[in-house]
Amino acid sequence: MILAFWKDESVVQVFEFADQANRWLEAIDVEGREYTFLDEHGFQLEPVFAAPVRKKWLGFLPWTYSDYGPFTFTRTENRREDLVRRLRAGELKVKRTQAKIRTLDDLRQCAPSLFTL
Repeated sequence: MILAFWKDESVVQVFEFADQANRWLEAIDVEGREYTFLDEHGFQLEPVFAAPVRKKWLGFLPWTYSDYGPFTFTRTENRREDLVRRLRAGELKVKRTQAKIRTLDDLRQCAPSLFTL
């Protein structure tokens, strides 16, 4: 399970597999660290790309495009207790994605270790 927290919103997006996150999220945003990712135990996940970002110039402006392949995740030993606390307190809403988890109650049932102290 992959929990994706957008940096400026009060929502969490839940993905059952990395390929769902690849289809749903823009790789350029993932590469630009617009999201923080956690697993079902609250440990931070780092995105790993198959190839580096390619950039082209469009006149005088750099244009970045996302044909650089899918990303996977590597688990770190860093727990994000701040985000886990916000989930436990009900401060974050679950944003609908392709996953079967669509509400905070669904998330509590599928990832109980996030909600136990």
